[in-house]
Amino acid sequence: MRWLIFAFTLTVTFTTFALVSFVDLPEPEDEQVQQFPNHEPESDEEKAAAGAALAFVHALNRERPADACRVVAEPLTTAMRCTKRPRIPRDLQVSAIDRVRVFNIRLQGATGEAWVSGTSPGPALSISVRRVDDAWRVVANNGGFGLA
Repeated sequence: MRWLIFAFTLTVTFTTFALVSFVDLPEPEDEQVQQFPNHEPESDEEKAAAGAALAFVHALNRERPADACRVVAEPLTTAMRCTKRPRIPRDLQVSAIDRVRVFNIRLQGATGEAWVSGTSPGPALSISVRRVDDAWRVVANNGGFGLA
């Protein structure tokens, strides 16, 4: 009889916990992503920086390291061996899974960050950019964030 009462209590406790957890679940991921404050490229500077980030991602997607080397600056020029025989390191490999676009960009003086969607890893890829002479260059691929 004691085991029956223990089993019944355990069942009620588990059911209550499951119901409370279900009711208290956070909102779906899609709604959370839409709450992220997006700032698409608007000014000429933002469009130029976004263009460099997109050119970099497209070159990585097409596996063309020489094309990617045209829009990068240190430390990526060293990591990609742009002066000798260009290559795409494993941690920089990107593939397109949808239309690739810059959905958020933040520039602060001569540096900035562009968030690119439509890539794997994803759902977004963070690209750091820096103004070098008169052009925007990619200086880091900060990686993607997503569900693992």
